[in-house]
Amino acid sequence: MAPHGDSLPSTPDQFPASDKFDAIVEVKVGPALDRSFFLHKGIVTFYSGYFRAAVNGNFAEAGKGIIKLPTEDAGTFGRFVDWIYHRRLDFDALEGGPVFLAMCHLWVLADTRNIPMLANAMITAIRDQIVKEWIMPTNVLPYVYENSGDSAMIRRFLIRMIANTGSQVSCMTAESRVRWPEEALWDLSSALWALKDNSITKNMSKTDIATMDVCEYHDHQDGVKCTKHAA
Repeated sequence: MAPHGDSLPSTPDQFPASDKFDAIVEVKVGPALDRSFFLHKGIVTFYSGYFRAAVNGNFAEAGKGIIKLPTEDAGTFGRFVDWIYHRRLDFDALEGGPVFLAMCHLWVLADTRNIPMLANAMITAIRDQIVKEWIMPTNVLPYVYENSGDSAMIRRFLIRMIANTGSQVSCMTAESRVRWPEEALWDLSSALWALKDNSITKNMSKTDIATMDVCEYHDHQDGVKCTKHAA
């Protein structure tokens, strides 16, 4: 069965020795395909359903050991590579809007390339960044809604954060009407209405968000839950 969610090893050291240093796959990234990443087949296919299909011959390039991804950003893909080899997410040079956008770019890559563990990690990372900076990343909504489906976990998570931390008056502003996608405005109004129906009047505090269970916004195997939820 394909690896999925938290059933995967937590570090590359937990891979079988025969998989760690096997065939190398070259991944060419960017519109000009001018940035190459050289990845161990056993590692990249273990984490990603997309690459598992690609290197098994479902793509024309697979027979040559080359996979071309012209729509991917090299910086985002580099963060993915760092994560699969070191389980590290380095956003230290960014803050505010840019860091949230970089995290959403990585979530979209994970969603597109079938990397559930990375998508889960990004939801948690966004939650932790919200707590750290105590701002709502509304700047990412145009990108997220353009690059994810109606039922995307990241949409649900962001809308819940916005709805549960601000009043309807502060959320539904003239700026929001101009900048936000129509779907986001609809989702937010639906979320606010649900809070009203459930008589939820207290906004979530920083502590509430830091200790919330974000597992419902993760993609896990049936019966699997996160072992740690708090920031």
